[in-house]
Amino acid sequence: MAFPKKYIVVSVLLLVAAASIIAAGMSRRERYTLYNIWTAQAQFAGYMYADKEGLFREEGLDVEVLYDDSVHSCAQMLESGRAQFVVMDMLNALLARQNGLKIVNVMQTSQTMSHCIVTRDSVHSIEDLRGKEIVIWHGYNPVLMKAIDAKTDSTVKWTEVFSGVEAFREGGFDNIICTSYNEILQLEEMGCNPSSFNKVYYSEMGINTPEDGVYVTEEFYRSHPDVVKRFVRAATNGWHGAYRNKARALEIVMQEMERHNLPHSAYHEMRMLNELERLQSVDGKVPRKFNLNKRNFEDAERMYRLYSGKGAPIAYDEFVVNPLIGE
Repeated sequence: MAFPKKYIVVSVLLLVAAASIIAAGMSRRERYTLYNIWTAQAQFAGYMYADKEGLFREEGLDVEVLYDDSVHSCAQMLESGRAQFVVMDMLNALLARQNGLKIVNVMQTSQTMSHCIVTRDSVHSIEDLRGKEIVIWHGYNPVLMKAIDAKTDSTVKWTEVFSGVEAFREGGFDNIICTSYNEILQLEEMGCNPSSFNKVYYSEMGINTPEDGVYVTEEFYRSHPDVVKRFVRAATNGWHGAYRNKARALEIVMQEMERHNLPHSAYHEMRMLNELERLQSVDGKVPRKFNLNKRNFEDAERMYRLYSGKGAPIAYDEFVVNPLIGE
């Protein structure tokens, strides 16, 4: 059956109009980049979830989620404008600010520090570390090393190795710095009996420096406050969604790690996600909004200046903004 030419013309015009409407909607969606401090893993599950489940899109944002490329630091990505949002730890954020990059914290997921010392020695407190050799990973923050030196009369011998977990497992070293959400889990999954070593957490030694948070430049925040608010809202909902639906969150994490050709284990990543939930909790519960605690900031900022020897004091209100205030 042949259709009249006028119907064909009208149909074509309708298709063109529909395509134009879709294109216009896509062009109105603002495009931004989030750069994470490390490679794809459950450490960033909330942002992955917000991306893959359309939470950024619901806020009118087209967010490209990138991961550490071993070339560019988070500060470099912000300074160059290649990323508008970065996930980085607070000590590196303070360093960037003291070096002249005006950045602000807009979201703080980490509430309790994950670092600890795993040891086969009889170590139960920081004083017991005097004279010990401690293995650290490449690029470990010198401020944290100096904080421990100050409590041990600078008697600790620091040894940097490529794979400290393997060396510890094989008995090459008796003391190693780990994070509770990754390396400790790796040791246990490699067959190390948890009862065969002690764990001394930094947070129990009076060192509770906030880790992962979201940072933007002051300039970007001033010029795009609504964008920052929508991003933080979507990312917050992403973390809450990831914890409510861990099976889906794990599926997304595994797909991202596979896409980046990274070795991955569903068992390990789920354990990491569970530990992150603990580290992000306040009084046993994940907060409704992820804000940087003022006391934690002031303690960390004071420690940073003391052991880095850099710069004038930075006030909480200069460093932290809460985009979701009032919501």
